[in-house]
Amino acid sequence: MGAAQFNTTCRLEPFPFGYDCPLSHDHPVQTIEITLTGEYVELCQLLKLAGIASSGGQGKHIVAAGEVRVDGKPESRKTAKIRAGQRVECRGVTIAVAAP
Repeated sequence: MGAAQFNTTCRLEPFPFGYDCPLSHDHPVQTIEITLTGEYVELCQLLKLAGIASSGGQGKHIVAAGEVRVDGKPESRKTAKIRAGQRVECRGVTIAVAAP
């Protein structure tokens, strides 16, 4: 598995038009940029690295519960390979995955 690291910059932005937000559309979403140091990172591990899940196991539960979208589409594969250029959305956080 490729490892990832945090870029320390996060920003708040409104939800994109048409995004099916489970809460409401009048709150900001946090965007975190993760820079890969390898070819990919598994989805459940990415959720852990971004601070959305406290462990890879909890990340698997979040994915299984249907709370994750990759590039705007629901993702149910817990170990989906997330590569540079993809965007993961979960619990009000957007993770932008960048190349080294």
